[in-house]
Amino acid sequence: MKTTLETTLVLSALLALTSVASAQSSPSVKGPLRPSVMGPSNAPVSQPEAWSFDIQARISTRFSDTCGSDPSTRTTSFGTLHKGFRTSDDAGGADRGTGNEQTIQDVFGSDDRTEVSSTTSFPNSARCRIVSTFRDGYTVSGSGNLIDKNDVLTACHVVYDGSHGGFATNVRVYPGQDGTTLPFGSASGTNVLYWSDFTSKGNYDHDMAVVRLSSNIGSLTGWYGFASVSDNEGAGATIGGYPGDKPYGTQWYDSDPIQIQTTNRLYYWIDTESGDSGAGVYRFIGGDRYIVAAHSGWNTYWTKKYNRGTRITSSKFASIDAYVH
Repeated sequence: MKTTLETTLVLSALLALTSVASAQSSPSVKGPLRPSVMGPSNAPVSQPEAWSFDIQARISTRFSDTCGSDPSTRTTSFGTLHKGFRTSDDAGGADRGTGNEQTIQDVFGSDDRTEVSSTTSFPNSARCRIVSTFRDGYTVSGSGNLIDKNDVLTACHVVYDGSHGGFATNVRVYPGQDGTTLPFGSASGTNVLYWSDFTSKGNYDHDMAVVRLSSNIGSLTGWYGFASVSDNEGAGATIGGYPGDKPYGTQWYDSDPIQIQTTNRLYYWIDTESGDSGAGVYRFIGGDRYIVAAHSGWNTYWTKKYNRGTRITSSKFASIDAYVH
């Protein structure tokens, strides 16, 4: 039977995480911020008049991983043409045994998702609805989680679509949206960290991105920790996001154990739907919530169907950690 309340997962998660007993001292764990004084604001968040479209894209350092190598990690500003980014990457193909890869998501059996009743306090406040508009006018809605005062972890396919011109030209992020209510206002995406093996090859092993925001909106909402851990199988995990099959702008979550861990992915039967793409797959470490993957879609794995998330490997952790500082 699936578990619907994340609070019931705390004890089992703590018992399973002996390898990361000290969240603050581990080099592959970055802690969250839970605001104790600062509350939500109904005032609009100030925005820049225009994005810096002329920011030069830069190539970040490549980090080796114990399970292989990530492709070149890159950053670029939204709205540019992104020419000349195709390089020889060494990540190889998708995980062995995968098939029928989809960015849509699925509900397994009965729908166990629970609607969030209040989005004005952490952790619900740090879950974000993301709306991306592409150069041909195509618009997509996804999800993400604040992992710093002005950075949101999501799936790369939420902000990049090769069939619609590449990277979005307009990205808007709404933390804690609740229907038509925006308790923290919104912020614009100005820059993005991504893995070129996804944008150039469509490799879902690297369907992950970190969107830099135009304001420090996370100082109002708090933010999640993120971690690279090796013992995810069997651990309880939660996904909270903005599924498109539910009433507009409402936030929903579900919890269930992680079934399979591979080099670059996690597989699970946590219920999601289109619109949840990019939501953090998080578990408890030392009593706090740490994202260990970005929800990406579903595929079959050795003949069984699972929802999947792109893992934060040790190399991805190093890239993200360097980017948010």
